[in-house]
Amino acid sequence: MSYALTDALILFGGYNLSGDLNKVGMDLEAGEEVDTTFGDSFHSRPGSQLADAKMMADGFWQSATSAAPDPQAINALGAAGTLVTVCDLSTTGATAYMLGILEAKYTQEDPIGQVRPFGIEGSGSSGVGPVRGKLLLPVTSLTGSTTGTGYQLGTVSSTQKAYITIHVTVAGTTADVIVESDDNSGFTSATTRSTTTVTSVGSPTVAAVAGAITDDYWRVRVANVTGTFSIAVAVGIK
Repeated sequence: MSYALTDALILFGGYNLSGDLNKVGMDLEAGEEVDTTFGDSFHSRPGSQLADAKMMADGFWQSATSAAPDPQAINALGAAGTLVTVCDLSTTGATAYMLGILEAKYTQEDPIGQVRPFGIEGSGSSGVGPVRGKLLLPVTSLTGSTTGTGYQLGTVSSTQKAYITIHVTVAGTTADVIVESDDNSGFTSATTRSTTTVTSVGSPTVAAVAGAITDDYWRVRVANVTGTFSIAVAVGIK
C-alpha cells in the first residue's frame, strides 16, 4: 500500500520548514566490513558500529525576509550539529526521526516566470546518529503551562538513553521544558527525567542519563512560561 505525505513536519534548528517544502528524504546506512577468511564458503560480515545519515529537502523559496528558508539555510551552511526532526505528520504521536546534520549544500534556481525552487542537503554530524521516536509535543504556541499526551515509548536499558529534541521556533522570555516518565498511562507517579530552560530560538537536545529506566510511558510538560513561545518536542530511545 502506498502512503502519500500531505502533513509532514520538518523542523530545522529553530525554524519550521514544513510550509516551504514539498519533498523530504533521509538515507540511513551502516558501514559494511567483510571478514571472510580462507575456508569460508560464504561471505562473513561482523557488523558495524559506524552509521551514517543523509537528509535532503526540496521546496519553494518565498522571499528574502527573516522568516523565509534562505537566511536559515545560509547561516547553517557548513555548521555541524544542526538539529533536524522529520515527522510523517504534524500532530502529536507522529513518528519522528531525529538527527544532527552538517548542512553541506544549499541550492537555488531562478527560472524566469516560475516559482523559485531550493534544495538543502546535509549529512550526519552527531555521534549519536539517527534516533527514531515520537513527536510528544507538536509545534505549539504557548503563553502558559501545558501538559502533552503520554505515549508508551518503551523502557530504557542500561546501555540505552532517551534522546529529547527541543525546537524553539518563537521565544518569549523563559520556559521550562520537562520530560517525564511513568509506568502507567495516567502518570500517577510521574518521574522527571529532564528539565531544560529555553530562552531563545534554537534547538537544544538532551540525553537522559543515570542508567536503566523501567518506566515505559513518556510525556512532555512546559511550565514557568513568561512571554509567548512556540515549541516542539520529540523523544526517542536508542
